Amino acid sequence: MLLGVSGQPGTITEDVVATMAANEGRPVIMPLSNPTDRAEATPANLMTWSKGRAIVATGSPFAPVTYAGVTREFSQSNNVYVFPGLGLGAVAVGTSAITDSMLQTASSSVSDGQSVLSVDQGVLPHLSRWRRSAPASPVRSAAAPAMRA
Repeated sequence: MLLGVSGQPGTITEDVVATMAANEGRPVIMPLSNPTDRAEATPANLMTWSKGRAIVATGSPFAPVTYAGVTREFSQSNNVYVFPGLGLGAVAVGTSAITDSMLQTASSSVSDGQSVLSVDQGVLPHLSRWRRSAPASPVRSAAAPAMRA
């Protein structure tokens, strides 16, 4: 697995991806920096360099990429899935602080609420489908520890 968190475009290179792809059938590569122009690599390059085999999640939104006739979407894998529900849950219960427990519970609820996706559909659902896939689970999960406190 390769995580990009430097905010330096181009730091995930073709040589690195080709080496990963030569040693791993489905290399996992996550250029997580945002905004989009700060990502360490683009999904289009990662698909080309890995011959379409990379499992990719990003920190910023990117358009779908078609490689070898297959179109893939790339999910954002960052706080965009947790923070809105976490904030709403905190407001709903009137807490003045977000605890580590609340953050962990909200984060876990994101993965717990997901159906199994093909890696070609994205690591998490595309944001356009997020509300339909896990309605309010981060809100409930974030609020639960606050209500017990």
